[in-house]
Amino acid sequence: MTEEIVRKIIEEIQDALKNGKKVIINGVVVQKVDVMPSRRSVVIVINDTVTLYPSQLIRAKKVIL
Repeated sequence: MTEEIVRKIIEEIQDALKNGKKVIINGVVVQKVDVMPSRRSVVIVINDTVTLYPSQLIRAKKVIL
């Protein structure tokens, strides 16, 4: 269930970035969305310094401009 939600959010963000829109998650401008495996689950990289776990991504405040 969580996997589906996270996948949907990531697709939505990637589509917005492709269309030239600006995406902000928790006050951080998203430069890219990379999904990297980690020890426990996956880590979503949204720019050079910020990474999120799936549960954080679901709870995060997302703005698409």
